Amino acid sequence: SEIIKNELLEKLHALNEKQANIERIISSYRHTWDIFTELIQNAADAIIEEFGFENINAGKILLEINNEHRTINITDNGCGIKEADLSS
Repeated sequence: SEIIKNELLEKLHALNEKQANIERIISSYRHTWDIFTELIQNAADAIIEEFGFENINAGKILLEINNEHRTINITDNGCGIKEADLSS
């Protein structure tokens, strides 16, 4: 039906917009390590937002490098990202 077609077109448009945003973000980095620097900076910003400068020691950033699985994990206990803000 026409309603389903319009809903699918809207979802496709939203997906294309998110993909374009991701491509724009990735192209802004000059070196592979810039991505990790950005993730660590985002973790620090989330900790400051969650705990403030006065309680910054409550914040934790964990950097795990697993050579065997060729993975790098960066986790923090900051405020996180609201689902509505993910695409930006």
